[in-house]
Amino acid sequence: MRDTRLFCYLDGETVWEYLEMGKNVDELYPDEFREEIQTKKLLDVAKKLLMEGEQIYLFPLDGPARDYSVTSFGRCFNLNTKRQMTPNYRSTIGDICFYIREKKYYIKEIFKKQGWNYDIKDIFAIYRGTNIRIYNSSSNKRIFI
Repeated sequence: MRDTRLFCYLDGETVWEYLEMGKNVDELYPDEFREEIQTKKLLDVAKKLLMEGEQIYLFPLDGPARDYSVTSFGRCFNLNTKRQMTPNYRSTIGDICFYIREKKYYIKEIFKKQGWNYDIKDIFAIYRGTNIRIYNSSSNKRIFI
């Protein structure tokens, strides 16, 4: 995303009316303006969490995982709390998934959609190198890979 400045004119009288009535002024902004601001905020947070050479995928803002991201190293972050999610290894299908708001997101699908190379051995090596604990869904145990 280019580093651009966004401008949106709001009528001063309308803003004061909203403030006096205790309404949320954000409602006055057009939807596309709010969406672009939110995406920029999430990207700024995500860039601070990335390791060298790592790429990021932001989930759509209108979906249940709107404030989460997955990286090309197989890591998943909650961008509101800046917390890394615990990966779940599904050995029966050889894939890693993350549970976000009671929904499963498999990284093999995300990698394919983003055009990233999916190699489970490389992802495990990154997990090992950064001491990420992984949950093995088959044995219902937390393991270190």
